[in-house]
Amino acid sequence: YIAIGRDITKETELANEITKLKHEDVLTGLLSLEGFKEKINFHLKEDEMGFFALIDIFNFTNINKVYGVDTGNRVLKEVSQRLKSIFKDAFLSRISADEFGVFKTALKDENDLLLYASKIKDVFEKPILVYDKELHIHFNAGISFYPKDGKSFESLYENASISLRYAKQKGEDI
Repeated sequence: YIAIGRDITKETELANEITKLKHEDVLTGLLSLEGFKEKINFHLKEDEMGFFALIDIFNFTNINKVYGVDTGNRVLKEVSQRLKSIFKDAFLSRISADEFGVFKTALKDENDLLLYASKIKDVFEKPILVYDKELHIHFNAGISFYPKDGKSFESLYENASISLRYAKQKGEDI
């Protein structure tokens, strides 16, 4: 008998790394948009209520322009850490450059929306200290409610996005 073998350890490691990069944001460690979408669609249950929020850092481009990209990255990391500490049992995502997503299930009723909306304000309440500078970061947020505003990631995202656009028109911290 003659056997020919090949070590596929490197290929397996690379495949695992590609999967991780597809589902996780490298800078913050939060879920990527793709990972967020998959987790939410998998965990939606008809008998539960859920809170879906899109959070946009207000005028984030100015932070990068005035203080530099490194400072901007530090702000993004700090915001993600604050989201993790406040929304411990929720799915969290960095959806785009300065936009985050939160999805929390097991709400008692629609009044819980106000509680979670106020928790978003808590994330931005204290200034962020970067290189001995206190930066006061502002935000806009759009919220949708599962199942009333949608029964899939796509519909929840679309409705929260519409709400976010409206908040951006009204100014900061809305």
